[in-house]
Amino acid sequence: MACRKRPILAALLLIFWAGSVEVEGELGGTRVLMIIDDLSNQEVYSTILKYLQDDGFQVTVKEEIEEMLDIHDGVSFNYDSIILLAPKARSLGRGIPKEALDDFLMQGNNVLLGMDPVYSDFMKDIALTFGVELDRKRSYVIDHGSFHKHLDKGDHTTVISGGHSISSPLTGGAELSGISFRGVGAALVEDNELVEKLLWGSETSFSYKPSTDVVTSPLVTGTDCVLAAAVQTRYSLNFVMLGKNNFSPVFGRGRGRIDGGP
Repeated sequence: MACRKRPILAALLLIFWAGSVEVEGELGGTRVLMIIDDLSNQEVYSTILKYLQDDGFQVTVKEEIEEMLDIHDGVSFNYDSIILLAPKARSLGRGIPKEALDDFLMQGNNVLLGMDPVYSDFMKDIALTFGVELDRKRSYVIDHGSFHKHLDKGDHTTVISGGHSISSPLTGGAELSGISFRGVGAALVEDNELVEKLLWGSETSFSYKPSTDVVTSPLVTGTDCVLAAAVQTRYSLNFVMLGKNNFSPVFGRGRGRIDGGP
């Protein structure tokens, strides 16, 4: 990834989805705070760290349990972007209440929220604040008609997306295809006009707990099954929620298995 003019959210989404696609755009601020569950697990995020650092971003990694995660020095914000990869976090220290994230976004900064089927109520509330309703804990997007023929473990939870908004400024209009996903599904809050879906399931997808009988209506089905969403502030699309927390390139691309075919 040689291009060094990517906006932060474009860089992140392309790491997540396509890996090698290059997108031109204004770089903007380069100071990034990455908050993760456990610093001893920093190796898990080595891919995203390398890509961002190679793109010229200055990444600071912090653990979510740190008491003071200061993002503001009393005059201005210390970072231009925040990446939250701590789906089980019960707080973000005294320095980052949920209201601070809203103010952070309104000043034209960026937030990326990487979720997981096992998440905390605190993190669920953050997503809901920005118009994204996560499905029940331990739910996954399931698709018996469109799943990854190599990565899926037999429960059809490694799905191939049904579509994405390639015209979004986040992707720079780049062609992305064969986007694989394994994570929690979500719905958009109807009365929030600023939130939009970036990545969604196929017509045969739904969100539910794997290996259980479907006895109640799923929260979302078909193309209403949101895998990634964005919120547009007065500046641009500044908030992105991803329903998975795995930034390994192997989960960003690959061929799908359609209708049980070979």
